[in-house]
Amino acid sequence: KLADPNAVISDSEFTYATKGAVCALPTGNTGMYEKYTFDMLYSKNGTTQAVPASVTKVMSLVTGLDYLENVTDTITIKSSDSEGGSGPTLSNGDTMTMQELMLCMALPSSNTGAQAFARICGAKMLESKGVTTYTDSECRTEFVSKMNAKASYIGMTNSSFANASGTSSSNATTVNDLI
Repeated sequence: KLADPNAVISDSEFTYATKGAVCALPTGNTGMYEKYTFDMLYSKNGTTQAVPASVTKVMSLVTGLDYLENVTDTITIKSSDSEGGSGPTLSNGDTMTMQELMLCMALPSSNTGAQAFARICGAKMLESKGVTTYTDSECRTEFVSKMNAKASYIGMTNSSFANASGTSSSNATTVNDLI
């Protein structure tokens, strides 16, 4: 498709995938926080919504990075952060840096780590609005609201998020939005 833009790719060539897309990434130093238009080379059911599961954590990280000042800050896991599923076991009282927490989210896909990240970043979001008293739940609600705002801002018009970890079946996105 890159060599011949008029080439036709048939779905029969991709029999194993129910959804997917291939795009050409921009070249050069594209900078951060830019909106890009990718050349879509092929898409199969690219606009069909599906539950993104742990891919949700990528959106969580992208959203939270806007509010972090120092990744070496030490945080403490709370019992309210606990969420089963994937990732390393993080327990009430465990301490780590924000950088270590983000690595727990990104590499072994820690659901508890994502919940802690949403709580901590959500608190920073509320504080930036002048709110000084809040619950862990309110922090996570604020965080998810910002995830949805960020998704809309970057052009993910067919996506919506209900939690930061990806465990909610109400999280939805499309292949084209992820691209």
